[in-house]
Amino acid sequence: MSAIVKLMLIAIAAVPGILTCIVPERGTRFGDFAKRSNVVLRVQANATFQNQASANRYEATFQVTGLFPSKSGGFQPGDRVTVGPFGPAPRCTPVSAGSQYILFLRRYPVGTGFTYGLRYNPISLTRRTVFFFGRLLAGKITGRHFMVSGCRELARPRNGKVQCTRESDYLDRAQTFHGDITNHRNIFFWDDKTKGVEILLAKATNSRRYKTPVLAFANWLQTSTYKIPGGMVWLNYRGANMHTANVAFLSLQAAELADRESDTLCFLNFSTTQLGFLTGSRSSQGYVVGLGLNSPRNPHHRASSCPPEPAACSRDAISQGSTNAHVLYGALVGGPDQFGRYVDRASDYLRNEVAIDFNAGFQSLVAGAKHWEMRAQAKKSQSGT
Repeated sequence: MSAIVKLMLIAIAAVPGILTCIVPERGTRFGDFAKRSNVVLRVQANATFQNQASANRYEATFQVTGLFPSKSGGFQPGDRVTVGPFGPAPRCTPVSAGSQYILFLRRYPVGTGFTYGLRYNPISLTRRTVFFFGRLLAGKITGRHFMVSGCRELARPRNGKVQCTRESDYLDRAQTFHGDITNHRNIFFWDDKTKGVEILLAKATNSRRYKTPVLAFANWLQTSTYKIPGGMVWLNYRGANMHTANVAFLSLQAAELADRESDTLCFLNFSTTQLGFLTGSRSSQGYVVGLGLNSPRNPHHRASSCPPEPAACSRDAISQGSTNAHVLYGALVGGPDQFGRYVDRASDYLRNEVAIDFNAGFQSLVAGAKHWEMRAQAKKSQSGT
């Protein structure tokens, strides 16, 4: 297929840099767009639009940036899709230059080949768009290393949209998807966000249906979960510190939902105590690189391990056994085993691995602890004590 494919539609140029397109049928939902289209592409609008000689006639070029299963129609990332020329059309939707969109194309047979027309107007790649694609393609992604579970991935963005827009449809769907979750655990991380979903639903609805399990989980963390010597929560051998930080962050959230002030203070104390274990302020060993004298110096991280230039950098640097040449400030390492044993060695990926998801909950925990500290200071200031 040619890299430039001509697509014809009727539209009007509103102002330079903005294109307006025909509106789809009233009541058509995003999932219907994809189901009824032969080709669905993720594209980026070019920064400029070419004005043709005739008045009010423009054409715009989109660059393909992504494809969707069985909807690519032979396109490849990097192909250009030219839409136009355009003429007047009422009731249109703007398309901004440089923004990400979804194009819904219809394939027409021409001779021995095909041409393509725009079936629906380009849809901005917003949270709503991503969610509907999640629903449309749920259960259709497979692969050796694809390990994400489904329903909680759909419930969580609905919660986020509820908080931003207060649209009841999002809340209803989030509650429906939450009801479909059957295999959750007493844990919170990238592949099991059930506890986080319950907290968001509890805040959005103030319903005991969600508050009760949230508060029960926070109490369980206090009294029944496994802790290594010293008192730090330990939930999983892989990313032990990540799991500690994540549930400590959830405990901060539960403090806002507690019915009694004593529970609020108990949940806050648990979170700040766990934060102290991670930073090393409550133990002889910290787990945040570059934070204090007792912090790790050898995270499992190639760039941190590699010697300064002009020396060559390779994956072998991690296994050399010497102290890392560079400090990866702020990284939370994997953490101790179930007996509290920890060795600061770069080659030990279980104890010294670093990752973005390791730091996500930790940074949220730090921000949340600071938030509660500032609230306490403000309350103290207002009371004049």
